[in-house]
This record gives sequence, structure tokens and C-alpha cells, in this order.
Amino acid sequence: MHVLACQPSIFYHIGTMPEYIDHFCGRGGDAFLSHLGGRKNVSSVLSDDTPGEYNFLQSLVKLKEFSMKNVVIENSVILDPLNKLQIGNDCIISDIVLNTQDIKNYCLEEELDEILNIDDGTFMQTITLRYQDCKLIV
Repeated sequence: MHVLACQPSIFYHIGTMPEYIDHFCGRGGDAFLSHLGGRKNVSSVLSDDTPGEYNFLQSLVKLKEFSMKNVVIENSVILDPLNKLQIGNDCIISDIVLNTQDIKNYCLEEELDEILNIDDGTFMQTITLRYQDCKLIV
């Protein structure tokens, strides 16, 4: 007779925005990531290597300051050469391509003089569609 001892199962519920942030930012501890053998800032290029209460997954993020807390940014390119972007706390940002220089070049005739805010508690996701030569952001 062969007896196989099974490990107890673990269930992580990540169905709400706060749960998603808790598990991926370690707000409630790092049990979720460590149990999966995961880590923060996977396959990402950051302008600041300071560890913080954020997690970037497959993203390129160039900000002057990483002051936000409990933020998950995934599959995104966020560039802020004008130092005009402020990301709030407790946000999930997914599939975003944002360059503050492009906003100045294509949307404004004068300098971008105001801070662009992504408010606390924001869930932001875009899908890019192409129709002929047109690029539509949904």
C-alpha cells in the first residue's frame, strides 16, 4: 500500500480591486507572491529601482518620482519626460501607453503647464483598435 500525503490547499481570492492590489503589492503580506514563487517588478524597466509599495508587470515606466502606494501597473508604457504626471494610490493601470511629451506635441499648442493626475482608486485599462490607417483607443 502506497500512501501519498497531500499538502493542504490554499485559496486566494483576487476578484476585487482591493484584493488584487493586496496580493500583488504585498499590502497584506507577501504570502501570495511567495507561495507562487513570484516577485515584484517582473519583466519591467523602471527609472527608479527603489523598492516600494507598487508592482510593475511587463511594463516600461519612466517617472521622476515613485511616490504612489499600492499601485499595480501591467503591460504598459508610461513615460513622463515633462515631469507632469502624478499617479494616485490604490490604482490598477493596465494596457496603457502614455507619454506626456506626446500630449504636448499632439494635443496642445502651448506648453503643458498643469499636472496630469490619475486619481486615487483608479482602474484604468485601454484597448487599441486599428481601422485602416486610424488608431482608436477604447
